[in-house]
Amino acid sequence: MYPLFPVVETEIGRLGGFICYDALFPEIARQLALGGCEIFLGSTAWMDPFGRPPLDWWTVCCRARSIENMAYGIYTGSGVPPSPANEMPTSGGSFICDYEGRVLAQSQGAGETMTYATLDIDALRDHRQHDRGNNLLAHLRLSAYDYWRKTAGYTPQAHFRDAEELTLEECDEIGCREMERFWSDYYREDITVPRRRPPHWGYSWGPGPSMGQEPPADA
Repeated sequence: MYPLFPVVETEIGRLGGFICYDALFPEIARQLALGGCEIFLGSTAWMDPFGRPPLDWWTVCCRARSIENMAYGIYTGSGVPPSPANEMPTSGGSFICDYEGRVLAQSQGAGETMTYATLDIDALRDHRQHDRGNNLLAHLRLSAYDYWRKTAGYTPQAHFRDAEELTLEECDEIGCREMERFWSDYYREDITVPRRRPPHWGYSWGPGPSMGQEPPADA
């Protein structure tokens, strides 16, 4: 079995990776950091408007992951115009930041670019071992948090392990059901998530069929 959060020892430092939506979950980067990671390698095809100001989630979240884990970050972002395979443009904005969240280099706009900076692993290790003000990993008090012990999060979908490739409709339906279960429990009332199927999935916008049903004849 491969580890879920592998960290690789290299001559330039210890590397760990995550992609796209992973950046919005602090637990993923934290697990990598506690596994020894010193440089995060992140990549995304973040679609507008979430990849540009005023939202700019990719930059905001990745900088936070580097700050809270005292790790360098090399974060690449696809920057391409709309196409049949990519309905919305992706934002680009690849950047490199240091272990305190400072942006060392950042590409501007979309298209193919080269972004580079110097990463000083000795300086990172010195910072981790001697910073007494914001030593976030050493000051982390894991025993104070119990949310991860509860089953309120996403339900494991073990039956997918041997399943054939899922359709977009099936994936969307699973996500909607999980949201309904979570927020119904959270607010202690029945929550219904509207099913909205993009036209290129084969369904018109609006309530879609449940899994296993054929789409409407006029879709």
